[in-house]
Amino acid sequence: MEIHIIFLYLAILLFFARLTGDIFAKFGIPSVLGEIFVGILLGQSVLGIIPLNDVMRLLAELGIILLLFHIGLEADLKQLKQAGFSATTVAIIGALFPMVTGFLVSYYVFNYPLITGLFIGGTLTATSIGITIRVLEDIGKIKERFA
Repeated sequence: MEIHIIFLYLAILLFFARLTGDIFAKFGIPSVLGEIFVGILLGQSVLGIIPLNDVMRLLAELGIILLLFHIGLEADLKQLKQAGFSATTVAIIGALFPMVTGFLVSYYVFNYPLITGLFIGGTLTATSIGITIRVLEDIGKIKERFA
């Protein structure tokens, strides 16, 4: 795939993801859900405009890494220590639930190999934390204590 095509796809994705995210936000819906919606719409699931190839996979992985890095930058360890046991419990459940559910469904329902099931579970854990943080940021609740 030629570089100008890659940049064209990237520009299309960024434009529509931002536009849809902003539209969702105007209706009180977290913008990250609009961005996910655009990915589903433009990707292979619906319209097939953006091909799922090695370059797009790499860009998607970089996006997840940057999202999680951003979360780490904004983490306040002092505030996390103050939250103590309740925050730890919520974090453990929030990480284990998608991991275990993703593994069980992929391994037992879809009969994927063990390593694939573990990979899917791990992927769901990483992205669920990232999505949760983005939603909390979008609704202005990221600094509040919930537990």
